[in-house]
Amino acid sequence: MAWIIAYMRVVFCLLLLIPLVVMAVSDMRRREVGLLWMVAFILGSLAFSAWTNGWRTMAVNVLWNALLVCYLSLGIIVYLLLRCGRWINPFKGHAGEGDLLLALGMAPLFAPAEYLHVILAGLAVSLLWWVAMAVGRRKKASVPLVATMGVTTGVYLIYCSI
Repeated sequence: MAWIIAYMRVVFCLLLLIPLVVMAVSDMRRREVGLLWMVAFILGSLAFSAWTNGWRTMAVNVLWNALLVCYLSLGIIVYLLLRCGRWINPFKGHAGEGDLLLALGMAPLFAPAEYLHVILAGLAVSLLWWVAMAVGRRKKASVPLVATMGVTTGVYLIYCSI
């Protein structure tokens, strides 16, 4: 019976990768993400977390990880204030709504320490992407954060489910 539950966990995890892959490809190509795919990922991550961890653990993970996202967002806002000397909306040219939704959608999947590791790994992959795209270009390179964070999350989910 235990092998059936383990098998279902792997299948559920692989199903959760479908919206991540679609959003990553869309973000790489058009720099936009479909809302339905984002909703599918968020609902899937909530269901996956509730099934594997239970409702209480999922709620605690969502709360702490959402607080971490708020803390990181506050850091970005303070950085932009110091850099520009005035209030700048971070969603106008610096980050997208999809980036924030993906970060919040990932919240139920991980305990706070794991979540921090996945976020930092995703940001490191994003930085490497930016360096690779910026080398030899005069035009400013943008970072498809949903794609890089999605790939990082997908790789971590596959690693944990094996």
